[in-house]
Amino acid sequence: MTGPKNALAAALLSLVSVIWGGSFIAARIALRELSPVGLATLRFGLVAVFFLFVLAALPRYRAPWRSLPRLMFFGLLAVTFYFILQYGGVARTSASLSAVVITLSPLVVVLLSRAFLHESLTASQIAGIVLATAGALLLVTRGSLEVGGSDYWLGILFLVLDVLAWGVYNIIGKRALHVQHPTTLTSYMMILGALGLIPFAIADGGLAAVPHLSASAWAAVAYLVILSTIVAYLAYNYALQILPASRAGVFQYLNPVAAVLFAHLLLSEPLTIVTVIGGSLAIGGVYLVNRHLDA
Repeated sequence: MTGPKNALAAALLSLVSVIWGGSFIAARIALRELSPVGLATLRFGLVAVFFLFVLAALPRYRAPWRSLPRLMFFGLLAVTFYFILQYGGVARTSASLSAVVITLSPLVVVLLSRAFLHESLTASQIAGIVLATAGALLLVTRGSLEVGGSDYWLGILFLVLDVLAWGVYNIIGKRALHVQHPTTLTSYMMILGALGLIPFAIADGGLAAVPHLSASAWAAVAYLVILSTIVAYLAYNYALQILPASRAGVFQYLNPVAAVLFAHLLLSEPLTIVTVIGGSLAIGGVYLVNRHLDA
């Protein structure tokens, strides 16, 4: 691995964090008119159409038939079940508790990477992970935590499974990217993951609102489709191919930093001393983990 490649991967992951931070605002706008399952199905359905054209126009990115079961697993894991579990968990618990559990995703990626990929961490990288975790938790809770919600423990289970699903994807995705191009993996996981969402959408009836969406809702969906999914997942998988999974996963601690900044700039939500401290800790922690990009 060369320094320039690692630096490019870090730049891409930073961009992904900014994009995914903005996706919270876009999703909030779209969910005014769509159900969570309806939004997920519309989002990934449109993404699937895009990647079908990619595979039709660029045959070199098509996977052999024998790879389809594994790629279907990726799609179900990182798209279908990931979003069904996340939305199911958020619906059953408080917003702050949901954010806390989801924010622990990078830590789970680090732990699984050490256990299954045998990736090592230096003392400064461990310190960086601790700092980034503390900072991200401060950001999403803003110093307080609500623990209520209907079907509370079922919601917790959904969120824990959601975090584990993302962690497992990073491990097996890292291995798959040794033999498959990021565009191939991303294309098939999006197409097959979208197919997996269809039964949930039919049961939910959430797509009935699509013909009546406002311009602002379509703009939010466009952001989620083009930037949060097509651009971000391609960039993430490319970077995951280059960097150790533990170092790539840690960049997700920047997601809430970007989300807070977007909320401040676009929704006039105030910046408090807690959010400033939390953001600083998260950024500093990610820097500590990835400061030696030529290592």
